[in-house]
Amino acid sequence: MNELQLKYGCNPNQKPSKIYMADGSELPIQVLNGKPGYINFLDAFNGWQLVKELKEAQEPQNAALRELLGKELDKEHARLVAKGHASPSEKAALERLYKAYHGLGGNGTRTALYEDVLQMNSYPTP
Repeated sequence: MNELQLKYGCNPNQKPSKIYMADGSELPIQVLNGKPGYINFLDAFNGWQLVKELKEAQEPQNAALRELLGKELDKEHARLVAKGHASPSEKAALERLYKAYHGLGGNGTRTALYEDVLQMNSYPTP
């Protein structure tokens, strides 16, 4: 679809507007339900801008939190390796920590540490 008719308002005497790509290519949108109006697209574009600005503002905070979580994963891994085992509750706690780290875009280095702990015995071996 390279053109979409938009209703301008609810009055039958108002002429519809349309959106299209200046180069004639396909529109980068898909209407899922109903017939969109001009005001719907203004709302969507303004909402997109707000989300974009929020994401940019949060990135430094996410980077700092990712670094702190990564250091905590390193520290916990070293503690459990020194101990020689990880109880089910310790593994669960490490999993929550790892998921938070990974959800913020953490890399695979800490994934190896996480998987290492999951492979550990749950209880001390005699």
